Amino acid sequence: MAYLFMLERLAPRPTLSVTQSNGSVVVSWPKVADNFVLDESISLSGDIPWAQVPRAIYQSNATDIFITAPTPGDSKFYRLRQPF
Repeated sequence: MAYLFMLERLAPRPTLSVTQSNGSVVVSWPKVADNFVLDESISLSGDIPWAQVPRAIYQSNATDIFITAPTPGDSKFYRLRQPF
């Protein structure tokens, strides 16, 4: 009986940053993680689904990918997801 084990080196998950600037929220992550997509939700409960932020509004500079959104009146949550 033989066993074959394959180990893959997993890349660390990118860090998502959220900052406020001039009445807006800037959500950013490292440009090397360009294969990730940004999702948003107004709740962390299972009742409200996550929605993908359209890639059309992504911006980038030399180091980061980011979106700029108006500061929400209520809570808003963001996550990065690597689609399959």
